[in-house]
Amino acid sequence: MKLLSKIHHPFEYISPSIYLAILLTFFTITVIVSIFLSMLDPSGLQNASSRNYDIVSFELAGNFSNVSTMLDAWGESGKVRAALSLGLDFLFIPLYTSTIGLACIWIALYSGVVFLAPLGSLLAWLQLIGGGLDITENVALIRILLGDHQGFLPSLAKYCAISKFSIVILGFIYIVFGFIAWLILTIKR
Repeated sequence: MKLLSKIHHPFEYISPSIYLAILLTFFTITVIVSIFLSMLDPSGLQNASSRNYDIVSFELAGNFSNVSTMLDAWGESGKVRAALSLGLDFLFIPLYTSTIGLACIWIALYSGVVFLAPLGSLLAWLQLIGGGLDITENVALIRILLGDHQGFLPSLAKYCAISKFSIVILGFIYIVFGFIAWLILTIKR
């Protein structure tokens, strides 16, 4: 635990007087971009067969057989939507990683939930690794959309996506537990 308490994140140096405003701003922008991403999802096409395949299914396809089935179901307009979604995801990556990181640091420093504090910086740093995995995944998926059929690309995208989702989920679990603990502490005061 002593090692965790020595890990510092750049967000720790944001002034406490503006920290919550920055966190809420990032959260709001992240939600807005998330809405746009969901509107671009190829599963939203009128084509009934495309509804079974969203962008997350594409990320987790794992092999070219699954990828081919999805691309066929999407058609050209679905491929364009997927490409636009992946392009917009490059904006989304720094937004969601920063939002989760800011929330983790807020819990660690300002919530008063002392027993969770040592994990905050570590989880905030892990979000950067998750963002790097997301970038790698996106590049693999874009290459697939552009016709690159190297056998490792679907697997690379899948394992990057699974690792990224795991890191994001760990951050969310920390945030939820920290927020609940903060609420309980606030009510008891």
